Formats: sequence, C-alpha cells, structure tokens
Amino acid sequence: MITRNYRKNSQKRCEYDCVICGHHGDKVEKHIIKGIGCPVCSGKLTEKGINDITVTDPWMIPFFQGGEDEASQYSHRSHKEIYPICPFCGTISKNKVRIDDIWKCRGFSCACKDSITFPNKVIYALMDQLYNLGYIQYFQREYGFSNLKSKYDMYFEFNNNKYLVEMDGGIGHGHEPTINKMSAKESLSKDQEKDKIASQHNCNMIRINSTISDINIIKDKILKSELSKLFDLNVIDWNKILEFTCRNIVKDVCDYKSEHEFAFSSEISKKFHIGVNTVIQYLKKGTELGWCNYNGKDEMIRSNTGTKKGKCISVTNIKTNEEYCFKSYTSLEKESLDKFGIKITIYCIKNNIINNPNYYNDYYIKPVSNDYYDNWENNIKKENEI
Repeated sequence: MITRNYRKNSQKRCEYDCVICGHHGDKVEKHIIKGIGCPVCSGKLTEKGINDITVTDPWMIPFFQGGEDEASQYSHRSHKEIYPICPFCGTISKNKVRIDDIWKCRGFSCACKDSITFPNKVIYALMDQLYNLGYIQYFQREYGFSNLKSKYDMYFEFNNNKYLVEMDGGIGHGHEPTINKMSAKESLSKDQEKDKIASQHNCNMIRINSTISDINIIKDKILKSELSKLFDLNVIDWNKILEFTCRNIVKDVCDYKSEHEFAFSSEISKKFHIGVNTVIQYLKKGTELGWCNYNGKDEMIRSNTGTKKGKCISVTNIKTNEEYCFKSYTSLEKESLDKFGIKITIYCIKNNIINNPNYYNDYYIKPVSNDYYDNWENNIKKENEI
C-alpha cells in the first residue's frame, strides 16, 4: 500500500507498507509498476521480527555461536558464511558454511551427523506417526533382500500386504549427476532392478519424487502418491514431521542406550525401526562422542548367556518389599511360579528390564551385579542361621 509519492534525483519514488508482512519501504515507482515485490517477503532483505531466522526457522538458532542475537540478523536465504556450531555434539565447524546451505541441508557436515537425507527423514517420521496411530503394524527403514546389494528407503506392512517406498532424490534415478560415476541410464536401470526384485518378494513398490528437499513439495508428492489411497493423511501432523527432520537419529539412539544401559542392539532396532547393523554403527559413533557406552563383546556375552549385567536379576514384591535375586533369566523363569505364584517368562523379563519403570504386575525387576547377588545371598544365609 503506497503511503507517499515523491521525487528524488529526478526519479519518481514511493513509500509503501507491505500488506503481507507490514514492512515499510521505499521504491522507484517504475519498479512497483513492473510488479517487483517486497524485499522482505522475497527474502532479499532481513527485517528483525518479521522474516529473520528466530521468527521463520527457530530450529536454526543453535547453529549460531552467537545464539538468538546473531541468528536474528539474517534470514534463512542469506548467503552469509558463518562458522556454525553443532547443536548435538558442540563441535565448531573448521570451515565456513553459508546460512542458506544450513537451511537446505538441515545442518552441516559434522562427524556426529546421521547422514539420513531430508526426504528419508520425512518418510521415516510419516511412518512413525502412522505406526503410533495404529494404521500400520510394522515398518523399517533401509530394508534389503539377500539378492540385492542396495537397500530400499522404507518397508511397511498394511492389511496383510507388504510395501516398499523409495524417495527418489535428485541424484541418480535417471538424472544427472549420479553416484559412483554411474550414467543416468545405468542409475535408471538400477531402479528398474529394484522394482523387479520387490515384485519377486510380493512387495508393492511406491516411488515418490523427492528431487527438491522442501517439506511442502515433498508433502504434495506424498499426498498425490499411493500412500494417500492407503491412509487418511489428513490426520498427519506435518509440523511434527518438519521438526523431526532437524533431529539427529544417532543422538536419539545413543540417548536411549544411555538411559537403558542393558538394552540389546536388537531391542533398540525394534524401538527405532532401523536395522541392527545400523544401530551398532550409531552406538559405536556415540561411544566415541561420549553419548553412550557400548561394548560389542559385552553385549555378545550377555546375549549368549541370556542375562544382563553380571548374569543376575533382582525381583522385589512392591507390596511386601521382599526381594529375591537370581543368577540368570532361566533360573528366574523356572522358580517364579513357586516363589511368586505367577510364571515370569524370559520374554517378560527382557521386555520389562529395558523399560522404565521396570514393573511386571506387583514386581519390580532390575539387573544387578554379581557382587549384589553375592551380598544378597550372604544376607539370606545369615537370616537362616539366626
């Protein structure tokens, strides 16, 4: 909306208030006639409180060493180069990174990064919501078959049918550039091979064009895909999906391991719907970064013995506060009916021991060390001697 017309250096100029964002500016009259819009709305100009990062993309604030004060000086389209700080591990980049590249890539290349592409995080978060809403019974990302070297982006089951999803990005899939010096024709042939193998395994193939990593564009492609015919996608919270794309899955997995010290990789795999080998890679990386403590040999020993931490389990009756200790899962399962009047199976023990709180009916189950067991056993002997 034009508020004033005037001349400056023989040019006709106008002061205006943008009817969209409220920016008060000044333009050459002929530019307005040509339809050149508001510089704030277009991102060419940053105005604090209107289109700065703290308003439009607050998830980016932790990447600025100067925090909110520094972030408020720029829009997410800025070409300004900064030394960003990783919000997950605290590492400061040794190289300058453009602000708009941080926005496009949802971060920068840090040693702790999970390396999951933006489109793949979108489909992962979408499946997670569908799973929690009860639409699908099972899903897993990076799903593969023995007769195929590469993996599919997503696998899920619905109404006794199996589905595979590929988020076709801008690299490969018949486009240039491609991966590993593969020609566009060869990359397209690879997609066709994956489609064929999916069919051989009785899986329905769904491909979603994800050449542009923009949430609105990918959302539109998903809504026009086969997925919208299978599910009511009106129930999906797309803001949560966008928020999820800013997270680090490596950090999430390692935080879970840190909170559930005795959880096996296979159990974490089921929790996060990712492959066991991927979980192990994440835990190894997290151990190096100090996010968790993972020891593959220790896990193998615990897995082979079917026990946790020193092979011992404590079971306490929460009503009487009476405690019993057992040397192994097997001994607890065998003696549970006699001691507690209920059968506590190995499956129940494993399922409850990694949860918080670790309750099963009226009993609190927890892993304990060998020393703890020995002390408990000695105390029982002393009580019997009295």
